Amino acid sequence: MTGRTAFDVRCHAGSVGLLMDRTLKREEALGSVWLVDQDKVATCAHLLVLYTDVLDALKVRFPANREEWGITEAVFHPEFKVKQASQAARRSLGSPVPALALQDHNLVILTLTPGLLEPGPELVSAVNEQLSLPPPSRDRGLSGHLADLDLALVLQTITNARKEGTLIITDERNRALAKVYCRDGKIVHARYGPLTNEPAIYQVVSQHLLGNFYFQGQKQPDWPVAEPIARQTDMLLIESHRRLDEIPRLLLDLGGERAVFQRAREHLEVERLPPEVRIEAQRIWPYLTGTVQVGQLWQLAGLDDFAVFSALAEMAK
Repeated sequence: MTGRTAFDVRCHAGSVGLLMDRTLKREEALGSVWLVDQDKVATCAHLLVLYTDVLDALKVRFPANREEWGITEAVFHPEFKVKQASQAARRSLGSPVPALALQDHNLVILTLTPGLLEPGPELVSAVNEQLSLPPPSRDRGLSGHLADLDLALVLQTITNARKEGTLIITDERNRALAKVYCRDGKIVHARYGPLTNEPAIYQVVSQHLLGNFYFQGQKQPDWPVAEPIARQTDMLLIESHRRLDEIPRLLLDLGGERAVFQRAREHLEVERLPPEVRIEAQRIWPYLTGTVQVGQLWQLAGLDDFAVFSALAEMAK
């Protein structure tokens, strides 16, 4: 279709939004929605099947105009099998990709409403109870909550004991958020969202993850890995906290996590930037569209917050 359309598709960007679960401590995008009427959007029905009784847990965000709307009604395609889809969705709660493939009739129309209120604690508790995974099995003495124990202390305990396996950090629904594989007294591999190895560790520290953790003995990581982390554990944690200490100052200069930036020129003038941020700036540049919040750039650019904020601060100068 490229080059053959009779109209400029960019004018339709504002009609695309995100379906968000707003009852998590860190809001989660479930999928995309498309505006089909003044107060109605369409999306895949399998994204909604576990929320039919708790529509207040959801909202629709339109990044292009930064508007957010609540949902008052969900109307499924009459031939969509809600019960079977609910069972499939529940089986795939621990997977980042829904098990239900796209198929005929996989459609739901959502009615939007303005005046979005913060979800109350009762709603949050009910949704988390309904959508939580069973607590994982864990080795005795190697589990806890990061609100009670500092992550650096946990990692140093594991590496000093020369344990081999993976430290798994979960969210409030017992889903794995981050994984850190240790062997021979050091951190060897790490994963958090789109980040791996050093940037993943930096981001876990900067995001102040406060979920449950448990250690699982393993001979190898259970995710695809490439080169191991080169830094020793102590130096890796020191650098993580150095970056953490710098982030508040950088955010203050940038206007906070919800600030957005728009490219002022067509092309990035890389040679005007300090050498230490040029690669990072090139990775950020495509996403400076005036719609992506500063605090969301790490997920798109594949960089930790400090790397994003440092490069963006230099670009803003």
